[in-house]
Amino acid sequence: MDSVCVRRPDGTVRRYSEHHVQSVLQFLGCKLNHAPNMAVEILRDLHQQQSTMAESAKTPATGTEETECVEYSAFRQAVYAVLASWQYRVPDAQYDLAWCVRDRRRGICILLGGTSGCGKSTLASLLASRLGVTTVLSTDNIRNVLRSFVSEEENPVLWASSYHAGESLVDVEQDGGVEERVIRGYRDQAEAVFPQLRTTVQQILSRRESVIIEGVHLSVDVMLRLAEELPMCLPFVICINKEAKHAERFATRAKYMTLEPRFNKYMKYFENIRLIQNHLCREADKYSVPKVDNTNVDRSVAVIHSTMLSVLAHIANGTFPQLVDTDTHSTPLLRNSKAMMLRLIRERPLRRWPAESNDAHEDQDVATNEEKSGNNCGPERKESNHSGHADGYHIHRSGRENDDENDDDNDDDDDNGDNNDDNDDDDDDGDGDGDLASHSDIAI
Repeated sequence: MDSVCVRRPDGTVRRYSEHHVQSVLQFLGCKLNHAPNMAVEILRDLHQQQSTMAESAKTPATGTEETECVEYSAFRQAVYAVLASWQYRVPDAQYDLAWCVRDRRRGICILLGGTSGCGKSTLASLLASRLGVTTVLSTDNIRNVLRSFVSEEENPVLWASSYHAGESLVDVEQDGGVEERVIRGYRDQAEAVFPQLRTTVQQILSRRESVIIEGVHLSVDVMLRLAEELPMCLPFVICINKEAKHAERFATRAKYMTLEPRFNKYMKYFENIRLIQNHLCREADKYSVPKVDNTNVDRSVAVIHSTMLSVLAHIANGTFPQLVDTDTHSTPLLRNSKAMMLRLIRERPLRRWPAESNDAHEDQDVATNEEKSGNNCGPERKESNHSGHADGYHIHRSGRENDDENDDDNDDDDDNGDNNDDNDDDDDDGDGDGDLASHSDIAI
């Protein structure tokens, strides 16, 4: 049996296939190598329940078997039973949210802002795969569409890359220095993209679809305005704390695989790129927007995924009617949820590795430092290297540990960038290609 017919409390009938159930389990944080087997178990249990009722489902006149639908309560009970057998703990609000998104009764929008080279594109693709979101949008695409309607002479800021848009400004005082010109050009370009971006997000959410949007034009102000108008939008600032590691990513994006500024336009404007990142991090601290140091892509996926589940579940069930505090124009719920998740990672090492390595302790130190220092992303920050075991966020039933092999997350593995920078100046082909972390047992 590869599908089941479910009668919902409102009387509507939906047929869920094995793929549907698996995608919801992944949305809830079940591991990629667990979800398929769990989906099979759920449908098998429901099939066995239906088999016991087969005789009563036959009509006396014809003896034919009628289509039997499972009541929603029985379906929910079967899902929770399998989750418990695999030792996943899922709050009711998160479970309901997952099926709302799956049935397209509600859409969600995740906003990943950050400067060039921080891995936004890769992170967005991994999150989309994990959450079953089919639409990933880059703000570079919106900027390129807008360029079709205005000439470079009419709007030179729009036609420049974000990191040197300030060079096109003529009304900026020279006394302000390089930083003021760089930030002003960046903000002006973000403002030029915002109206069309807002319209696009509104249209997607009005169709009850979900989307992940990434791009350098998602400034903190732009993301907060979107989150204030559209309650299911969650903003995150993606950054790279370590300046040297940030620079290394641009080597794979240059024609000659070099960091020489003569041959690598990103290194030519690297100081401008870091100025924009520092500006984003300061604004994120000011308005309590969570920052994610994308040094380890698996850990970044885990942070965003678990924070998203917790916060959106609170918003969906009415615990918190809106994400943005209109008085302070900040997102304390989102920031606090991310901090709580980091504490849980530090305080609850739910899986023991064969040998107690220093990696776990180093990962705990990083989580502690992020909370104490506010995740400062400036170049002056000194950060110790860490190797985050993202899959350590789970309890696993004994006997299933063999499913979790080959999940080592080494920072060095996350420096492998893509080389797909043909047209977009601000495309972010980041890093990381390991198993995604899962963390459904973290209730924030």
